[in-house]
Amino acid sequence: MRWHKDEKLSNCFLYAFFGIFILLDSTLFSYNLIYDSAAFNSYCGKSIFGIHNDFTRIAETTDFTVRSLALLNIMNSIIAIIAAVWLGLEAGNKLRAEDLAAK
Repeated sequence: MRWHKDEKLSNCFLYAFFGIFILLDSTLFSYNLIYDSAAFNSYCGKSIFGIHNDFTRIAETTDFTVRSLALLNIMNSIIAIIAAVWLGLEAGNKLRAEDLAAK
């Protein structure tokens, strides 16, 4: 019984982990479609999640498309982090409810 419960919890965290990268990759993929791969590589390589580089890009450029994509990446990263935390809390609550029901 214990192994089955731990397996469900690890699956929830695995789904949350993949959800984060699916959300982030979708915006980075749209960035790569609009701009060339050299700009994409310099854009991605500077920091984790690219959030710091997004703020820098918003401050330095006047191009509306670059600013809007950078803002979209910032919002997307924040939403992905909130979703991962929420999914983790929900998984914990479900496991706690199952433990109480089993007793």
